[in-house]
Order: sequence, then structure tokens, then C-alpha cells
Amino acid sequence: MIILDVNKVSKNFGYGTLFENVTFSLNEGESISIVGHNGCGKSTLLKLIAKEERLDNGSVSIKKDATVAYLDQVISDKSDNRIDKYILLETFREINGLMIRIKKYEKLMEEDSERYLETYCKLL
Repeated sequence: MIILDVNKVSKNFGYGTLFENVTFSLNEGESISIVGHNGCGKSTLLKLIAKEERLDNGSVSIKKDATVAYLDQVISDKSDNRIDKYILLETFREINGLMIRIKKYEKLMEEDSERYLETYCKLL
């Protein structure tokens, strides 16, 4: 199932076209890398996908229940002195909390699986 579809995307900042007709899709379970020289538009493409920049042409479609997050290269809040690791971990706080609860219920099920099975299944 396609979770991201980028179709004929173009971006121009007024001094020339940064990129044009970029097309690709990402299926569930797949990973991609975006590689290129400085200034070729890698970050801009990611901002377009995250809807932090406006498309000039083309379309970006994201699966309805998918979540997109973008961590900017430059911290806009200079008073935020956290290291990148902690900023990234905060992004996944909900998932990490859920994983902790799942592990807790796995231990509880060792003692009494019938009592905790329904809650465990809901967490999964």
C-alpha cells in the first residue's frame, strides 16, 4: 500500500528552478534516502512533503492515517539547548510510552494471561 506519492513536483524560488518533475512513491515497509549536493533541494523536498513549503507544481499525497514530521536543520528557538537526540526522542514520545506499556503487560501476562490479554491486544 502506498503511504507517500510525490507526483511531478517542481519548486522555483524566483532565481531559477530548484528541481522539476520529481516523481516517486513510498510503499509501506519501504525506506528511501535523498542524496545530493548542497543546495540541490533535498531539504526543500522534505519541507514540501511535510507541507512546510508551498508546491509550485505537482502533488504530494500522504496516506490518510500516516504521520509526517520534519526536524529543521536550524533550530529557530535559540533558547532551546537540547541536543538533537533528545529532540528526536521527543518526537516519538507517544510510541515510546506505548512500547513501555506493552512490555509491562508482557510481564503481567506471564503471571495471568487471561486477565491481561485483552488490554495487551488493544495496546498492540
